[in-house]
Amino acid sequence: GELALAPSTTVGKWLDHWSTEILPHRTRRGKAIKPGTLTSYRNTIRLYLKPHIGEKRIDRLTPADVRTLYVQLRAKVSSRAAQKADQVLRLAINAAVRESVVGRSVMDRVDKPAHTKKPGKAFNGRASMHIITTAVETQGKVWGARWALGFTTGARESEVLGLEWDRVDLDGSQPFPFLKAH
Repeated sequence: GELALAPSTTVGKWLDHWSTEILPHRTRRGKAIKPGTLTSYRNTIRLYLKPHIGEKRIDRLTPADVRTLYVQLRAKVSSRAAQKADQVLRLAINAAVRESVVGRSVMDRVDKPAHTKKPGKAFNGRASMHIITTAVETQGKVWGARWALGFTTGARESEVLGLEWDRVDLDGSQPFPFLKAH
């Protein structure tokens, strides 16, 4: 688990060490990092950081290198990918400063990339009804109700799936016609 620190330590070598030896022990507000967050950070390293700047020596990483990374990610993937790369790289480089791998953070001289949110696409009524009907026919009434509730309320998947019976008022609502017993 020890990283042999040398002047030739690459960004990729540091990211591997950081993601396995330092990141899992990181806490935020007294809580350990969540497994999903750890997986997300490691995926960002594997997909975005190492292929672009992994071979670069960490002590020779420049603001221009980082900005070029952001431009390439925005062009080939998305502006959100550039933001994720920035977030993970900032954490890793700041840890490198704390561990005396580098003297100062190159990230202090790089602006965070902007994210342009793409407009969402909604299903029209006909497509929504087709999805609900197909769910009822292929998966049963429970899945039909799940999709109907999602489409009619705009609730997120986790909100629909986490719904509890004490929050449902069947007497004060109109049943969906396609959920009636056949």
